[in-house]
Amino acid sequence: MLDKGRPVYTIGTAAELLGVHPRTLRLYEDGGLLRPARKNNRRFYSTNDLQWIGCIRYLLHEKGLNQEGLRLSLIHISEPTRH
Repeated sequence: MLDKGRPVYTIGTAAELLGVHPRTLRLYEDGGLLRPARKNNRRFYSTNDLQWIGCIRYLLHEKGLNQEGLRLSLIHISEPTRH
């Protein structure tokens, strides 16, 4: 059985499975929305990463968020509540 957290897909394979251009995945990484594993300066994606990219695409394309808005929302969610 495949470990969903194990990065096994190259950027080309991940892009093909998702129906996007590899540059799209690089842009998500540059925008702070994604951190693929790296080995010998090559990006590798896990099944969990592919699912997350699907969520990113849904929020950007279906819900109309932009990358910066999504990034800020993720920062807000990950910070503990301060009183």
